[in-house]
Amino acid sequence: MSWFSSGGMLDEQVERATSESLPNGEIDLALNLEICDMIRSKSVPAKDAMRSLKKRLNHKNPNVQLLTLKLTDACVKNGGYHFLIEIASREFVDNLVSILKSPGGLNSDVKAAILDLIQTWASVFDGQMQLQYVGTVYKELKSQGFDFPEETTKVSTTFIDSSAPPDWTDSEVCMRCRTPFSFTNRKHHCRNCGNAFDQNCSSKSIPLPHLGITQPVRVCDSCYALKHKSPHKHHRLKSEDKKKPEAAFVDDEDDDLKRALRMSLEESKQPMSGYTVSPPAVQTKPAAKPSTSDYEDPDIMAAIEASLRDMEQQKKAKESTPAPVDESKPAGPTVKAAPPPNQLSLKDIENINLFSILVDHLPADNPSAILRDPKLQELYDNVTSLRPKFSRNVVESIGKYDTLLEMYQKLSTAMRYYDQMLEARLGYAAYGRHY
Repeated sequence: MSWFSSGGMLDEQVERATSESLPNGEIDLALNLEICDMIRSKSVPAKDAMRSLKKRLNHKNPNVQLLTLKLTDACVKNGGYHFLIEIASREFVDNLVSILKSPGGLNSDVKAAILDLIQTWASVFDGQMQLQYVGTVYKELKSQGFDFPEETTKVSTTFIDSSAPPDWTDSEVCMRCRTPFSFTNRKHHCRNCGNAFDQNCSSKSIPLPHLGITQPVRVCDSCYALKHKSPHKHHRLKSEDKKKPEAAFVDDEDDDLKRALRMSLEESKQPMSGYTVSPPAVQTKPAAKPSTSDYEDPDIMAAIEASLRDMEQQKKAKESTPAPVDESKPAGPTVKAAPPPNQLSLKDIENINLFSILVDHLPADNPSAILRDPKLQELYDNVTSLRPKFSRNVVESIGKYDTLLEMYQKLSTAMRYYDQMLEARLGYAAYGRHY
């Protein structure tokens, strides 16, 4: 169906949904959702849909205007981001402002509905560059004294999240079999992923309800296979209904998991230099095997089982290996490590607490009592002698804190670089799959 015929059909549908004969306040929900699907599936240009709604908003009948505002609100929630760009354009928003400021007066219900929609859209579109004009107009109207309704709760951005068919990707060759396009080998686009394929690689047709497409449309073989996977293997791929439906990245996720397991094994085999850790008491309990609902890939399950076996072997080796004995030194009694010189003893802590309690209980009307109490004077001398130790302890703690903070920053930087490398690898893998 061409856009010319679809545009005329949309005008008819919008007129039916906002007809003067409809009772006041009642909407045809099924018809409204059908119009939303036409916009979201890109069966009609988003600009034409916006202009069709704009035309009905300029109707003189308040009932038609209210129904059009409700239809516009439904389309904003379900029409896709490409439609939001048109709704947030100057052409549509300035028309709403002109209706608000019409010299002939405006129905109070229509005015309240327009102000409520502008306020809601300004809140939801906040922070999005292509939709920021609504927020600008909202602030201007507020400064001009328009009485907006009170905001009870902040609307979430999921208010406008809806999937739409992706933009088409251009290519000179089929992005699956690499066959060049020609006069006889024509180019086709998959409506699910938007990539270019030839007839042999895109001969299937299926409906795409998550994109608002209820009629069977052309899809590539990869998307067709993805949509027709068995239900018990498909429950982990629900995220394909997001804004950018791709063919499938399950293989990438499996490869990443295998690489992570391999790296974890390599790190566990390297001894930690400078530290000797005694193995904790381990109960002889069989390791729980991952359920098949978490990992269905036999390669992943085999990798996990191998990882668990290696970990058990390393634990047994540590337990069976005796601690190394330095034969050059005679065996003698074990000397307990001396505490750090700046560490407070238990007696010091008790003296500090006792001194604090006694000072708190001194009579406020007789401050000279502190001079006549020998025990308090003795405690004061003891606590005062701890001040250098306190100072050194604080300096040492600050130094340790700075060192740990620096290590944490370095670790965060390394993790960020590692994440960027993984994202780049995934991007290259997804890109290379098409070439």
